[in-house]
Amino acid sequence: MLELLTSKIYGAPAYMVVPFIALLVLYVVLVIRFILHMRGLNVSFTGKKKKIALLLGPRHAGKTRFFHLIRDGEHVDTVSSMKELTCRFIVHSKYNLDKFNAELTVVDYPGHERLRSRVVDFYSMTGTIVFFVDASDTPSFRKAAEFLYDIFANKKVNDQTPPIMVVCNKSDISGAASPQMVRDALEKELTQLKTTRSSLETEGDDDEQDLSQVPVGRDGAPFQFDVDAPCEISFVKCSVKDADIHDVVRFIQQH
Repeated sequence: MLELLTSKIYGAPAYMVVPFIALLVLYVVLVIRFILHMRGLNVSFTGKKKKIALLLGPRHAGKTRFFHLIRDGEHVDTVSSMKELTCRFIVHSKYNLDKFNAELTVVDYPGHERLRSRVVDFYSMTGTIVFFVDASDTPSFRKAAEFLYDIFANKKVNDQTPPIMVVCNKSDISGAASPQMVRDALEKELTQLKTTRSSLETEGDDDEQDLSQVPVGRDGAPFQFDVDAPCEISFVKCSVKDADIHDVVRFIQQH
């Protein structure tokens, strides 16, 4: 013991150096744990939440298959989920044609109508919205329009204006609607929804007005994406089945 106390390390007494080394090791361990914790919370070192790519749309439109394809590089059979799927990853090399090596945070949110009210919790941290539509299923356009209406009416979306890409998936199926046809159909549905939703709001109690909602579109005018959408919006043809997804991947990477 006496030798330990009297020995020297780099000219300094050992009893002074050893505790310093122990504290240094403890500090490094704590810093590493803090970094991993912040990454898990998706928080940058400026204290701000990093923006996410939010995958939305009605059920069976192809969101989850797209998620697994760009993350794992392979097609996966999926079922409707009741919980969102969140992951940080670099797009798989098979579909990362632009060699974009930064990690993305992607949230695949379930399309079930009963869960739609909870999606608003993600809007404050959303950098871009990728909205999937089954272009081969014309009757589903009504549900897609209802979902889009709720997005456009949300105050957080109007404040942050994340760019939105409407992905017209399943374009490989014969008879699938083109992006322009999907756009026209959604504008027609949104025009009808403006009328019905406005009537319901008028009949409601003014004292119970929802301050988290804003009016959609112009009074007395048909809905037009170029004029009435609160965000920059684009439409793209896509086939997750055939891995024709590059435009969607690039959109997420660039935003």
